[in-house]
Amino acid sequence: MKWRVDGMRRQAWRLCMVVMMFVAMHGVCTGQSVVKDLENVKKPAFGKLYFSRKDSGVYVWKGKWSKVLQETGFGSAQPPVQPPPTPIAPQPPVGEQGPVLQEIPLGFWELPDRLLVAKLLDGKYHLMQTDRNRSYYVPRGKNLLLDSRTKVNSDALRQAQGDNGDGLATGNSDVGGLASPSTFKDGLMTAKGYVKNAQGEWVLRQAQDPIVVVPPAPQPPVGEPVADKIKIPVGAIMWDGWHYDYWNDVNPKYDILINHVSKSRLVATEYMDQFRVLPFYGQYHAPEKIKIRYNVKWNQELGRNTYDEMEREVQVKYDKTQADCDREIQYYAEAGFDFFCFNYYNSDSPLSEARLQFVNSTNKRGIKMTFMLASKRNDTEINYITDLMLKDCWFKIDNKPVLYFNNKDMEDLPKYKSAYAAKGGGEIYVVYYSMGGTPGDFGEYMKFGAQAGGSYTLFVGQKTAEEFMKAEVESRDNWMRQYKHTHLNIIPTLSTGFENLHNRSSLDLNKAVTVGKASLAQIEEKLVLMKKFIVEYPNKVPAVLWYAGNEILESGNPIVPTKRKDGSIDTSMLDTIKRHLE
Repeated sequence: MKWRVDGMRRQAWRLCMVVMMFVAMHGVCTGQSVVKDLENVKKPAFGKLYFSRKDSGVYVWKGKWSKVLQETGFGSAQPPVQPPPTPIAPQPPVGEQGPVLQEIPLGFWELPDRLLVAKLLDGKYHLMQTDRNRSYYVPRGKNLLLDSRTKVNSDALRQAQGDNGDGLATGNSDVGGLASPSTFKDGLMTAKGYVKNAQGEWVLRQAQDPIVVVPPAPQPPVGEPVADKIKIPVGAIMWDGWHYDYWNDVNPKYDILINHVSKSRLVATEYMDQFRVLPFYGQYHAPEKIKIRYNVKWNQELGRNTYDEMEREVQVKYDKTQADCDREIQYYAEAGFDFFCFNYYNSDSPLSEARLQFVNSTNKRGIKMTFMLASKRNDTEINYITDLMLKDCWFKIDNKPVLYFNNKDMEDLPKYKSAYAAKGGGEIYVVYYSMGGTPGDFGEYMKFGAQAGGSYTLFVGQKTAEEFMKAEVESRDNWMRQYKHTHLNIIPTLSTGFENLHNRSSLDLNKAVTVGKASLAQIEEKLVLMKKFIVEYPNKVPAVLWYAGNEILESGNPIVPTKRKDGSIDTSMLDTIKRHLE
């Protein structure tokens, strides 16, 4: 078959023509480009269209990315280790009429798991995309065969086309053949017992076709409500912002995260009446003058941090004890939480105190733990972490200890595997998480043998809690569209909203990028939407993670109970969540 080297450009041009009408209301169209990832686009022009190969969407920049077209049903993005040879349809002996096949394998589009087949529906063959298990079908346009990324066996194609060349009834379609042809009649599939799902894919209503090995995930009957409770494990991201302020000692003990505690005391003081974010063990007291160090920069010549310094009066103080930690564990356990996911810092960092107190607690009340790991851990730390992984308090999925890695940290993964195996441990359940809520690159999942994906939920650009909620939903839906046909699972992250509280302080008002605080009603809505997501994909979501449990500066709206000015404890956040956890 003849391949055309300019297929991508031709596809981009067709795509531009398709979405021109959509962007008319968004501004003047100045052209269209195909990019791998929108994050790589620098200073995009207003009105210019971008086709993102990462999620197969068309976007226009208007101060933020706005999606104007999404082609659904692109199927799996899973490349096997060794691409299988393109199957060749059986050929009848010369001079004999061969049997009429219900389906002829043709080849694949872009990735070997995106199979292209000719499916017999109305006495003629129609071009379809599917997977190995035939768990879905999506009609494709005949012009997809001209795409340089399409690999088709010519003999199989000729058999589908027939002697007269008209056996393949499929016509051309938009988006270079990736859209469903306008001439395709839905009745052809419904007559075979198929129904169209929310992603535009045709799936069997019942597993009655013997070609289907893996049936679609079971769906609740129409009109039946989703589960009352979330029954899978639910955790909370933890790093402590509530410890003693070492930096106001005469001789500070640490030279890392120099501004953290003193600044969080300032922010909590400035917003204590409006937001009430002081943890239940915090203190309100008479104004105390402390030093605030800010604009911290590493000075290569001096070999240390440099910073500006000023004095501020604060009315908030932290000093979390072991007893406070044990009380915190009780709050979470009674609300239905199952595990804590600690950001891992050096053991001599003040941000490690929450983790160390949890490890030292003699009554963890069934709460488990895991780590979001930092890179370049030394052998002593890896030995410490793998020792913890062998304990009953470690969080496991499929009886495998869970560890979270970001791409910068993955270089240490072989060390963890080796150290854990040397202690008699087995396989590690690797969660590859991204920053910013994006799905992550499939190649990274495969490179490090990840079993699941997640995110740290640092979205950027939202102004309100409602926009933030939509971004979360779009992120996990986008992940599932790309990877639901792969072996990967997702551990979605829910946020309490109210991001980047520290940017609201008097030190940073000129650069505030914040999100509105989520109300309790919006927290409840988040939980309802998450339950629906879990019900829709029951075998793909092994756990859920909250951002964040106990810290103030990034999440700004912690789950941990807070203290009112009159000394009473506000547990309303945990009480709201508790109604939805088993």
